[in-house]
Amino acid sequence: MDVFEKLKAGIAVDMLSLEYRPAVDELHRADKALFHVNHSEPGSQELTDALNELFDGEYPEGLGLFTPVQIDFPKQMTFGKRVFINHHFTAMSIGGINIGDHVQIGPNVTIVTDNHDFANRYVLKCKPVNIGNNVWIGANAVIMPGVTIGDNAVIAGGALVTKDVPSDCVAGGSPAKVLKYLKQEKEKNKMNVMEEKFALKELCDTFSVLADEMKLHEQSLLFTENGTLTAKNNGNVSHYEGREAIEESCTKFMNLFEIHFHNNGQALFDIIDETHATGTAYNETILIGNGKITTNGIVYHDKYEKVDGKWLIAARESNFVWSKTEDYNR
Repeated sequence: MDVFEKLKAGIAVDMLSLEYRPAVDELHRADKALFHVNHSEPGSQELTDALNELFDGEYPEGLGLFTPVQIDFPKQMTFGKRVFINHHFTAMSIGGINIGDHVQIGPNVTIVTDNHDFANRYVLKCKPVNIGNNVWIGANAVIMPGVTIGDNAVIAGGALVTKDVPSDCVAGGSPAKVLKYLKQEKEKNKMNVMEEKFALKELCDTFSVLADEMKLHEQSLLFTENGTLTAKNNGNVSHYEGREAIEESCTKFMNLFEIHFHNNGQALFDIIDETHATGTAYNETILIGNGKITTNGIVYHDKYEKVDGKWLIAARESNFVWSKTEDYNR
């Protein structure tokens, strides 16, 4: 086991010993390469050559690295796919730093792997730092030796991370602690979306119930103040705007029949944001009058708005897909 393997393994190494000499040579090599990196024009061939020099001819594929940068032991680092590191990154990587796929590191971030024996400050005691996949580390964060950061974690700006951070959480503070779990937040958001969809389904059902009960004024109040209703039936198109016009048109139509029955079917909703949604609802309407029974298959295409915490219909397009009329005998 050479000195680099010992340092990664956390084995104490005396910096004054002969076995540490290769580490000193590597430190000086990297220091010269860093000078070239940090004094090269961004995007130039000179910078490309300097980065290859820094990583001893094997610049990690897919690594995006903004200068200036300070990495004392680049050979002790591994990088996953599509890693982005912003400017003024400091890596004291003698004990090993492993960075996973799709990691994003903000400016002025420091990762430390080395420590010193309290009794003999020339003795190094290192611990590797492991960063999982899809981790986001905010600006000015400091990651201390031995820390493992789980997949999908977010490290808040300015955090001092001294202990392991679990996956799927946000950690921040000094010392850093878990502030919230992202999966719980995701589940909470999912539950909120479900609650909103239930509210929209209730709106559609209430619309049909009020129509059956001929409470057409109350039904018109389910529209926004300037809501619209468009009816498309056998090539004919009727359009009404505003609650009063909608109530008048529905009253005129429903008074043609003695019995009304709306049978709501499937309904699909899409929550756009906190106050806007769209939906498609399927309905079978049975209307009885003048000795006839008319059955309609209707598809509603709706736009909804939340006003004062309540979902209302902003626009409804009623498409009469099919219709059948028969004699009705009680």
